Amino acid sequence: MVFKHLLAGRLGLLAAVLVLASACGEGEISDSPAGARRGPEASGEGGGDFDAPTNDAPTNDAPTNDAPTNDAPTTSSKWSETVVKPDATNTGPNCSAPGCPNATLSPQNSPPLVITQDGATYENFTMTNGAEPIVVRARNVTFRNFYIHHDNWTGLYVDNVPNANLVLEYGEIEGGSPCSQLIEGDGITVRYGKFHSCDDIWKINDSYGSNGPVTIENSYFYDVIGGHGDTFMIWPNMDNDTTARHNHFVGGNTSIVIDASISPGATLLFEENWLHGGGAAYTIYCDTREGGARIYRDNLFDRNYQYGPVADPGCTWIENAYMDDSSTVPYSP
Repeated sequence: MVFKHLLAGRLGLLAAVLVLASACGEGEISDSPAGARRGPEASGEGGGDFDAPTNDAPTNDAPTNDAPTNDAPTTSSKWSETVVKPDATNTGPNCSAPGCPNATLSPQNSPPLVITQDGATYENFTMTNGAEPIVVRARNVTFRNFYIHHDNWTGLYVDNVPNANLVLEYGEIEGGSPCSQLIEGDGITVRYGKFHSCDDIWKINDSYGSNGPVTIENSYFYDVIGGHGDTFMIWPNMDNDTTARHNHFVGGNTSIVIDASISPGATLLFEENWLHGGGAAYTIYCDTREGGARIYRDNLFDRNYQYGPVADPGCTWIENAYMDDSSTVPYSP
């Protein structure tokens, strides 16, 4: 009888041990606060009845950036969306540009062929100066709302007047036969001008002294004639800063710009212009001689040239683009 009770007790103890072993197999007993887990279940690496981590696992999706293409690089020319392109209607006398006068042009309002009065203003005039140029020998002279027809070597120039500041606004100068250049020299500011029908439209040089900087804005240069005509020519030397901005240049038989020598410290800046090549060999020539800077920045070119948009490696070339597709104009002279 005693043996029977002892056996029953041992069998009960064995059953308790088996129950405890079974509980340990289903999960570790933890001293951590309620709900906390240790071991593989806590890090999500093992099995067990638990919620998966809320952070999404990283994926191997491809980047969202488009793959590169072989299209030509493009250059932004946002300025052309807000600036009105100069043409025959919005330049010259009685034009459609803002601020342009609307007045009858009269020969009686014409300036003398030689101007010597500082600060003089001549406006609403028409004149034909024939074989004689208009020579300015005074400071701060202004021509406004005018038409000049010229038939000879040079139409207009400033003669040895440092810091001349001759201003030509809403004017037209037309060449005849013969006509070598409509304007020569420096010390001149042009706004909303129209210049056409001559071998060279403007020749920048120091033939008549160093007369001050040149500024050209919102103007139209076209109809270059002759066997070797240029729209804008630096020859033989430019002494002062020259800035051309928001203009429309049409080249002739050679180019829009051809330059020779620029004095040290002087800068030629062509910025935000429309440049039509006119079928010349090259649209721009950049001289390689030492001296001042030649900067072409954010201009729009057409493709009307024989060999390329630019010749000679003397320029600083910044974000110039083609008109037709905004692709970058290469600089590889």
